Amino acid sequence: MTKTAKRLLLAAMLLLASVPATKAGESLGAYLKAGFNMSNYVMGEMPHGMKPGFHFGAGYEYRMAPRWGMAVEMYMSFQGAKFDPKKIDNIDAVMEADEQGVKLDKDITLNAIYFELPVLAKFYVTPRLSIDLGPQLGIAAQNHLKMGDVQVDKVGRSFEAWDLSASAGLTWCVTSRLLVQARYNLSLIKAMKGVDIDEYKPQAGNRNYDDRIQNIQLSVGYRF
Repeated sequence: MTKTAKRLLLAAMLLLASVPATKAGESLGAYLKAGFNMSNYVMGEMPHGMKPGFHFGAGYEYRMAPRWGMAVEMYMSFQGAKFDPKKIDNIDAVMEADEQGVKLDKDITLNAIYFELPVLAKFYVTPRLSIDLGPQLGIAAQNHLKMGDVQVDKVGRSFEAWDLSASAGLTWCVTSRLLVQARYNLSLIKAMKGVDIDEYKPQAGNRNYDDRIQNIQLSVGYRF
């Protein structure tokens, strides 16, 4: 993890810790959550396939009025993408090899781990069902690409240390303790810095490296 990512993670932890503790009579709830991811990268020219993953973490929810509230969460998300380089024209011109001398001629998996901090406004359709909307800050803990069993580090270093996404979803309180969430996250910034990729653009016909993360999540939570 880079120094920038560590500073962002520390700031996120301080923000989460600043949420007031639960007191009697307040509509404030702390919960743990875990669930399933389906993620990939969109808006670029590489045909990425969906990659399954998982996430786990915690959050706080505060209901400010009968219809309105907010939630702050912090969780770790294991995501990424898969793609078949044989479906990409002139893949060797895009990225011929890294320092290990590996050509991208096999199925490729991009593995990413992020610390995510969403801050969500909640509109309660019913006392148990809310629509959740807001920004999400992501801090990259790891990005690496694997071709077969070989890890290609050069590509991993080309990713940004942080991400900013728009998040939208639903929360259903099954009981006073148990909750279920469905959420869609779409990155608002490019995933790649382009430092290690730009040198290949002339040979690759100036491909569009505007890839952004999208992630579909299903979660189960337990409220204290």
